[in-house]
Formats: sequence, C-alpha cells, structure tokens
Amino acid sequence: MNTIETYTEKTNFYENKPQILRDELAIDRTKLANTRTLLSMVRTGLYFLISGLSFYGLPALIEYTVFSWVFFLIGLIIWLVGGAHFFRVKKKLIEANLENKIQ
Repeated sequence: MNTIETYTEKTNFYENKPQILRDELAIDRTKLANTRTLLSMVRTGLYFLISGLSFYGLPALIEYTVFSWVFFLIGLIIWLVGGAHFFRVKKKLIEANLENKIQ
C-alpha cells in the first residue's frame, strides 16, 4: 500500500459512521457561531438604518438627505446578506446531519 492510499483512508470524512460527542459539539458550536453572526449583521444593519434616520430627521442637514438614503440602503443590504448567509449555513448543517445520523 502506498502512502497516498493510506492518507485517503485516514481522511475519508464522508463515510457513514455514527457521530461521536466531539462531532456533535462541533456542530453545536457551528450553529451558535451562525446565530451569533446573524445577530451581529442585524445589529450592524440597525446601526446603519438608525444613522440614515438621524440624517433624514435633522433639519439642519436637509441637503444631506442622499446620505440618509445611502445609509438606509447599506443597512438593508447588510440585513439581506446576513439573512442569506444564515440560511445557507443552516441548510448545509441540515444536509450534513441527514447524511451522518447519530446511531
């Protein structure tokens, strides 16, 4: 047996083996990190939306209403990107769990 075959046998992660506790904890950490990322994106989007609202609401800065719309747009984009990322990772986690059920 050459070293390439031995290496691929040791690193074949896609076999149907039951998951152990370490694998379950890694999946839980990934779920928590995904949720934390979503919440940080929502928070950042809210900061931009509030900044846009502040620019829009100040009468002294009426000539800067373009900035308010830019901040609104950036906030919405951040929300959409954060939501898309969250659901994409969630879908990958669900697919990985369906392939490797705990026995």
